[in-house]
Amino acid sequence: MAVENHTTVYKFIFVGFTDSSKLQIPLFIFFLVVYLITLNGNLGMVFLIRMLMDLVVRRKTISLIGCALQMWFFGLFLATECFLLASMAYDRYVAIANPLLYTMIMSQNFCAGLVIIPYLFGVVNAATHTTLSFQLIFCHSNIINHFFYTQLNNMVLLGLSCTFGVLSTSIIIISYTYVLAAILRIRSKEGRRKAFSTHSTHLTVVSIFYRALSVIYVRPSSSSLVGEDKLVSMFYTVIIPMLNPLIYSLRNKEVKDALKKLTGRTAQHCASFKNKRC
Repeated sequence: MAVENHTTVYKFIFVGFTDSSKLQIPLFIFFLVVYLITLNGNLGMVFLIRMLMDLVVRRKTISLIGCALQMWFFGLFLATECFLLASMAYDRYVAIANPLLYTMIMSQNFCAGLVIIPYLFGVVNAATHTTLSFQLIFCHSNIINHFFYTQLNNMVLLGLSCTFGVLSTSIIIISYTYVLAAILRIRSKEGRRKAFSTHSTHLTVVSIFYRALSVIYVRPSSSSLVGEDKLVSMFYTVIIPMLNPLIYSLRNKEVKDALKKLTGRTAQHCASFKNKRC
């Protein structure tokens, strides 16, 4: 029997996707981005679950920094949402009032401004409330009977809420007044029906959002009940964000067409599978 020499293997060499040096860097960047997104998504889920743990644990606590961050992001996204809805209303006004000039008016720079400006208002709102609130001296009881802090600096809160609310609401009302006038000028009933159907989605979100805000910030504080405030606050901080994708997506023609194609393919696969079994 012939004796053969064997080399003990201590490491392996991966072939990889390609030997091309031109593709290696783009592939590296691509997979780096994919892994970063995956990592951030998983960390986000961990952070979300960690926040939701307060619903089941006996002792519900939050650090001073955590409370400040929660107030900051709440103030940021609340004001931003108000002005993003106003930006969307203006976009719909331009689309129906000046359809031929839409692409010229709604340029990339202008659209970027319609997104950036709401976030600037959000930063101002968040910075004002958070700074004023956490300059105070906290003593005696450290119990907060709410899932976010709204009891401090009521005058500043009311002033900014009224200013931002009136400004954003005025933009929405003026925009939709022109939109309504343009729709009523459409001669065919089918055209008016389609136009109303197109804009009803945004109006639904606006009405739900501002109705909830008005219950919290517009009514007199003497008529405020903590339990009722909690329920309404949970509605526009949790329920409305959950409904937004459903409301906007299911009213979108492209999304509905894609959903029909998907359900049609699923039905075909199920039918073919049943035929094969038979």
